[in-house]
Formats: sequence, C-alpha cells, structure tokens
Amino acid sequence: MDRISRRLTNLKQNKISVSKIQPSLQTLREGDEILYHPKNKSLRRYRREGNILWYTSMIRDGNLSIDKNLSVDGSINLGNKLVTKKYPAFSAYQSTSVDETALATGTWTRIPLDTENYDNGSNFDTGNFKFTAPYHGIYHFDAKILLDSDADTDAGDFDAKERLDVALFKNQGDATTTSSAKRMASSLHLVAASITDSVWEGRLSTDLELATGDFIELYAWHNSGVEQHTYSNAIDDWTRFTGHLVCAL
Repeated sequence: MDRISRRLTNLKQNKISVSKIQPSLQTLREGDEILYHPKNKSLRRYRREGNILWYTSMIRDGNLSIDKNLSVDGSINLGNKLVTKKYPAFSAYQSTSVDETALATGTWTRIPLDTENYDNGSNFDTGNFKFTAPYHGIYHFDAKILLDSDADTDAGDFDAKERLDVALFKNQGDATTTSSAKRMASSLHLVAASITDSVWEGRLSTDLELATGDFIELYAWHNSGVEQHTYSNAIDDWTRFTGHLVCAL
C-alpha cells in the first residue's frame, strides 16, 4: 500500500464536541463547530462563520421544530392536515340568562352574548360581549339576531318600511353612545308589509381589516316605535355571533 493510501486509511474524522452551555459568539472562534442540546428541543449543530452564529436542528423522529418564523418563497405542499393552534376563531351566542334583551326604538343597543360554542385562542370576552383581534389581519364575521314575538303585547309588530339593522362596531367601548365612524359594517332589513306578533330575523356577514387590539361588538337598531326583544332558548343559539381570522397582514 503506497503512502497516500495508508494515510487515507488511517485518517480519522475530527469529532465535534458537545457543549453543556448555550453556544455564543463569545464561546466560539471563527470556523468552530459544536453540538448543543437545548432542553425539550432538537439537538443543534452550531458554527461561527463571518462573525455570525449559525445553527441547524437535527431530526430524530421526523418532526421539525422552529422557534420563530418560517419564510417560504415557493409553495407548501401538505400531505396531511394543517394544525393551527390558537388560530383565532369563535362562536358566541345569547343564552336564556340574557334572553329577551330590550331593544329601544331608534337606539343602537349592544347585544349581550354570554355563552360560547368555542373560542380558539380565547379572544372573545363573554363578560363584555366583544371579540379582540390578537393579530393585524382580515377577519370574517357572521351575526344573527332573532326578535321575540311574545316578550310583550307589541313585540314583533312592525309597520311597512320600518326596519331592523344589524351592525358591527369597532372600539366602541360604550353601549350607551355610538359613533357612526366606528360602525364598520351594517345590514339593513326593511319590512315590505306590516307584520304583527312575528318572529323576525336580521343577519350580517362581512370581512374586516383589524389591527392588533381592535375589538368588535354586535349591535342592533330598529324604528318600529315600540320596544323589541331578542330571542333565544336552551336548545338553539338563535341570537349568535361568530368570527375567524382569514389571513394575517
């Protein structure tokens, strides 16, 4: 065996040492590499190059964990479902505890929604009846308000061309006063012909851009000339409000 062959045969690969402390620019020289295993994370290989500390995570069981953001220029092709924990989505409704909320004529009234079907991320407040956006983004909302026909003698009575409006207010914060500038979306329901003792429904569906910390509340307005009341029961959530994040911006 010639000298070169013997040298290649006997050549031993340099072993990368394992550190018990978090590597940093202060602990590594230029070009140095070291292994480090953070608690409850994957084993990492660190290298100081160009006065920058680089690292890659090693995969043991096929699962890759990323501490911060993932930027992808191309497509993400999923072979299975996408799991998004704490992705904002809620469904709140009016229980029998706040059934028959009085809606004075000619006045915007905030609708109390004290019970949840679900609230992924815990962004809906059942005490103050509002959704607060955790991220800047586009959100989709759906709302339904059902009026009771049996709350009192005049409940459910509307003359022709009277109306029920359903609206979403942003950052209103005061149920006794409302600003048109804070009314982000509204849906008008006009009575074509006079109705008496009728259960009447108003709906709204819209997309809104919200900044982090903006909050949304559900309101109703009518001009029937008499006091109307919301309706709910123990089985179906007749008066309800749902929403979810469409995309972050």
